[in-house]
Amino acid sequence: MWNEPTPERFASIPPLYRTEKIPFDEKIIYLHFFIPGQDTKLDEIFPLLPTTRRRHQLILLRYSFHWYIAEFDGEDLFYGYANLGDPQMAEWGYSSFAELREPGPYGIHVIHDTLWTPKKFSDIFQAHEAKPEPHTQVEVRELPNCDFCKANPTPAAYDGKTTFGPWANMCETHFQRHGIGLGLGKGQKLVLKHKRPENIFPGLLLERGPTGRT
Repeated sequence: MWNEPTPERFASIPPLYRTEKIPFDEKIIYLHFFIPGQDTKLDEIFPLLPTTRRRHQLILLRYSFHWYIAEFDGEDLFYGYANLGDPQMAEWGYSSFAELREPGPYGIHVIHDTLWTPKKFSDIFQAHEAKPEPHTQVEVRELPNCDFCKANPTPAAYDGKTTFGPWANMCETHFQRHGIGLGLGKGQKLVLKHKRPENIFPGLLLERGPTGRT
């Protein structure tokens, strides 16, 4: 790991379960760890790395990994929010500091964001990775063809209710013509699910629970 947190930073984190009654959006995130991906700007990485290592920080992931820490047991266990390259699969859970510290395959290192200042969880997404409105998109492993493009098969971009009544898979053009919008009971955008690297850092998310602790 680059830039391990100081004892003072560790001491500022509430112990496990201290914030249990605080809503997720209101929880304070005290530490931020990440692995840069192709979606990370270089000027966000370089200030956090020793000058001699900047050329050696490999970017092998298509999407960056993030750990936002809200609680700490004082020894090894963090509780926080982990986004391992896929915002739709991100969730609250437990992570091991010992495993975050260890370099992974190909010398990949987790970076501790020393420029991070404590902030509400909801403020992170407003500034960096705003969540999509609920029920407006869905991930699929393969895009179906548009139901209207029979003569010239075209990948669909939406699955939604049409002005005719029934639902259909629609390309962008036909969604604009026949779709009624996005949202619950209307339609959703089809997002091609990318294959995430497996076992880059096994066990980093030890227990998971989208609405609470398991």
